Amino acid sequence: MKFSDDIVHKLKYIIAGNDIVNDYEIAHALGLTKKAYSNRKVKNSLPLEAIVKLCIKKNICINYVLSKHSLFNIDKNLEEMNDMFNNLQELIDKIHHS
Repeated sequence: MKFSDDIVHKLKYIIAGNDIVNDYEIAHALGLTKKAYSNRKVKNSLPLEAIVKLCIKKNICINYVLSKHSLFNIDKNLEEMNDMFNNLQELIDKIHHS
């Protein structure tokens, strides 16, 4: 599998949320040296086994990391689902109290 900006962005988000992360920190989180990580990027060879291990460690679905879904679309969808759940919960509470 090849490197993509989207996969790198997702890895950064998994590692540090919204904080700024550099290649050294990504490499470290993947259990690679910075040089090994850089070599993989140059060869466009995704360190899949290391990513799987990171996902297991962080309890993240590997499909999320490797899918073509945008990080921001997923976050937006989760927010929308959370809003729908809250609205539904408010409606249930009103029904129970009336």
